[in-house]
Amino acid sequence: IETQCYLVAAAQAGKHNLPSGDALSGRVRESFGHSLVVGPFGNVLTDLGTEVPALDVIDIDLDEIQQVRAKMPIQQHRHTAMHIFDQARETEK
Repeated sequence: IETQCYLVAAAQAGKHNLPSGDALSGRVRESFGHSLVVGPFGNVLTDLGTEVPALDVIDIDLDEIQQVRAKMPIQQHRHTAMHIFDQARETEK
């Protein structure tokens, strides 16, 4: 919600053998998946769960980003001190 954009969080799911040379080589580790796509207002658009393989296609609506930013104009809520800090960092570059 703070970034007001779409978030794609890819996650591995299933059981995996650890690579040879690893201290725990030959052991199996398990990943729990739940790859997500979250909309700009924090709504979960898809959660792929733990089934493998999994695939979903999500339409990204750029107008929705603008609508969220119009309803919740967080850029206007920035503190002046942060602007000064940002400007100081830019001049150091």
